[in-house]
Amino acid sequence: MKVIVKLSEPIWRVVGVRRLILELEGSEQTVADVLDELMRLYPGFEEELHGEADVPYSLFLRDALVRLADVGKTKVKDGDTLSILLPIGGGGVPRSAFGPNGGPGSGANGG
Repeated sequence: MKVIVKLSEPIWRVVGVRRLILELEGSEQTVADVLDELMRLYPGFEEELHGEADVPYSLFLRDALVRLADVGKTKVKDGDTLSILLPIGGGGVPRSAFGPNGGPGSGANGG
């Protein structure tokens, strides 16, 4: 069975590529089996995956979120894609930037 694994920052650096294809034995495999194989093949993968990051990595199988508690019972199929992503946020503007009137340019930096 072949499973495509897509990795985001910074975990891809442990593996050395952002995308890889894993060959797994048998037809009854789970997300946990994929993770175990990555840990076996790439020293440092487990430490990065379960490391001291403030926010844990998110796992997506066929674009559906897989909870960490469910990795052992979530089955993978031949040709599936497992994405391992570090969630990011931001891009918003703090409310204080809008000033008392709530509109852009009404803050301290211009108007």
